[in-house]
Amino acid sequence: KAGGTIENPARVRQLRMTIAQILTVEHEQKLGIGKAKPEAKKPKGKKAKTEP
Repeated sequence: KAGGTIENPARVRQLRMTIAQILTVEHEQKLGIGKAKPEAKKPKGKKAKTEP
């Protein structure tokens, strides 16, 4: 675009915040702090009944 106009200025702010979040998580991982990775969810199904 001519004049360097931005199509969606709000998108720039959103992208900057997303980048900051990613960098924060990377930094926390290097330091060994922050939330631990959630364990893989086990499939929820009917439990098999064991008959005696």
